[in-house]
Amino acid sequence: MVNICKVGEWLNISNICLNIPTPFKEGDILVATSKTPFSEGYVLEYDRFPFVLEHLITWNDNFSTRLSKGNFDSSDMQGPGDYISEDGSICYDNIFDYDSWEYFDGELKGKDRILKAISSLKKGKIDINLFINAYEEIKKDNIITDVDYFTDEGLEFAGFSEKDIENIRK
Repeated sequence: MVNICKVGEWLNISNICLNIPTPFKEGDILVATSKTPFSEGYVLEYDRFPFVLEHLITWNDNFSTRLSKGNFDSSDMQGPGDYISEDGSICYDNIFDYDSWEYFDGELKGKDRILKAISSLKKGKIDINLFINAYEEIKKDNIITDVDYFTDEGLEFAGFSEKDIENIRK
């Protein structure tokens, strides 16, 4: 732990960083379940906000050594990831408080379906060609009609439901 100071009668522990082991891997679809205060009162309101994990700071081999020297604070309990903005754009940003993350267990709908394709691309389950095609079609909220060269499994990894695949194959 670092940056603990006394404020009045209380200890201020808002700037601690703990190396908490997590089961997460690159490409996992996660949600942050907390409301995170940082940077002088700005609050990110996640409310089960799905994102695709890129990496965690704790995956750095030197993290524990640096932490033991007091070089980190609570802002380092984060990991960058991809999420879909309100306008449907893919955004890449730091998601804070990895101790509050959980695996996303809901159904991705609408433009959020592209998160499945991002996840599959990062995990090496689909190639960039299928990702781009899936992205373009999901972005338009249409179903792909000319994809005979993609397998059903590939389409599933790209975020299409069984019903979508049936409609594609008709």
